[in-house]
Amino acid sequence: MVGVKCPRRNCTSISLASLSAQIGRAQRGAYGTAKANLFGFTKALAMGLAPFKTNVNPISPGSVMTPMLHLNAPEVPEARLESIPLLGI
Repeated sequence: MVGVKCPRRNCTSISLASLSAQIGRAQRGAYGTAKANLFGFTKALAMGLAPFKTNVNPISPGSVMTPMLHLNAPEVPEARLESIPLLGI
């Protein structure tokens, strides 16, 4: 059981997952597996916290432009930029 530290009911918990858990990437198996496990943990947490009316959800942002992204796949960022629908906002 998870201890709930919420001053009231109807709290929210958000876990930071990744699209890699859903689509998979070559040579990134461990990362995708870890994030897929996070989805399973989030589901279990949601079931455990349901009696406390706590909303538990994962979010899966896309790539975040960081130096690490350029180190891991220097040719990919430009292609990824073109696939972001809300880039111009």
